[in-house]
Amino acid sequence: MDVEASDPNQVDITFIGGGVSSSFTLLALIEELSASSRATAVRTLLIEQTGSEYGGLPYGSRSGPVSLIITALRDFLPESERTMFVDWIVANRASLLDDFAEQGAQAMRWLLDNREAIANDDWLSLYVPRQFFGRYIDERVRGAVATATAAGVLDHRLVHAAASNVERCDNGLSVALDDGRSVATATVVLGIGSMPLRRRFENNAEGRGDAVAEATVLIDDLYVPSLTANIDRIRRCVGGVEQPQVLVLGSNASALETLYVLNDRDDDGLRRARFTVMSPSGAFPEKVVPAREIDVPTAHLDGLIGSTAMTAEGVYDAARRDIQAIREAGISVTESLGVTGRAIGGLVGQLDLAEKLEFAGRWGVQLGKYQRRAGGEYSENVEMLRALGRLTVLPAEFVGLEDIDDSGVRARFIADEVERITDERYAAVINCAGFTSMVDQPEAPLVVNLLNSGLCSAVSTGCGFVVDDNMEAAPGVFVMGPLLAGNVVNGQAIWHVEHCGRISQFSKVLGRTLADGVGR
Repeated sequence: MDVEASDPNQVDITFIGGGVSSSFTLLALIEELSASSRATAVRTLLIEQTGSEYGGLPYGSRSGPVSLIITALRDFLPESERTMFVDWIVANRASLLDDFAEQGAQAMRWLLDNREAIANDDWLSLYVPRQFFGRYIDERVRGAVATATAAGVLDHRLVHAAASNVERCDNGLSVALDDGRSVATATVVLGIGSMPLRRRFENNAEGRGDAVAEATVLIDDLYVPSLTANIDRIRRCVGGVEQPQVLVLGSNASALETLYVLNDRDDDGLRRARFTVMSPSGAFPEKVVPAREIDVPTAHLDGLIGSTAMTAEGVYDAARRDIQAIREAGISVTESLGVTGRAIGGLVGQLDLAEKLEFAGRWGVQLGKYQRRAGGEYSENVEMLRALGRLTVLPAEFVGLEDIDDSGVRARFIADEVERITDERYAAVINCAGFTSMVDQPEAPLVVNLLNSGLCSAVSTGCGFVVDDNMEAAPGVFVMGPLLAGNVVNGQAIWHVEHCGRISQFSKVLGRTLADGVGR
């Protein structure tokens, strides 16, 4: 496709990124356009840098075939979208399960563990394979686009390339692509997902062809170029080692997924592998357990009700104290999250604008670290590895790599304020240790160029772009998804937009705004 910037009317709306942020916004736009009477079609373009179209990294081709959604399906989407997804699963049940069963021992274990719920079509209780949702959202967007095109309300195109910049041009905006082309557009939606992972080392073992490269695999991002490709690299590396050691940096949901996909019973080398997880907290997300009817104490949060001197930090501190007391009382995150979430949200809603922004950009993000949870398959995999003596958790801060040779690599770390070096040599080191921020000058050319040009600006902590109540970062430039974090939109403090359900809800609002603004 050849799109020239010389025609400022070439495109009405350009979506950058093909993940759920753009997909849900495009669906909401189509819904609004289909309900209106328009004489001409709205011209839309989606720019996606991978070979996938709709679904993005978590649900597209770069995700592994046995990776699971981290929450139960009932908590994954708003009710209306969830109902459509479940209906789609039921309609495509046979092909989905047949394809999944071909993915090996892990897939078969999931099918066996959940056979009763599957037989009863009790999908809401399951942590379903992520690629189920990827197939669903891809089909849903394609179908909606086809219907809107046939109705004459949409003229939609797609280009596979990476967007590197957005600049002002005559009568609109120009989106620069990394292949030298450009797109002239009236409006841009930045649906680019999360910031890149914080790089811990250069991936210098790949492609060197020497003994060190074959003995050591260093992976800064497990999903680049894809999870499957990187698992294959690790499999080849550990295959000839009698008792291979694998180091995972971080203990978040990505670390849980890494351990899950690496615990492959079909592979001799991976079955022998021993894992070390290194993170400052040394704690995994809490396993989701069945909730009980129980009173959840929130004495510190309740004590702030009616306070005239309440601050963002004060709400955070009260929440942290209550969460600690809740855990000491033997109450799980699953049982307490609804109660504490409502209490925190109510108090944050009473803060003035400056304090809401402070909570959205800083304290809300910190608080999320105390409320992490994960489904049974991932958590039980950790329990099994521990029981077999194949998993060690090291509460420590990773510093760097040390002494790499053809027998592996050691790691430098800080524990109890003392820097040390591991005794073990690792055949593979995998970084799951969190995202960069916009203040780090990340390896994200589009973000860096938007900030350097002054077209967009970052919130104080660098977790997102500054937007107004329309989710607009600059005239004609809208943001959707994780990079909304750190803002207050229509009075609502936003500090976590990694969740599909939240993205779906915000996308409906943005879709309406885009539809109203076309042709202004």
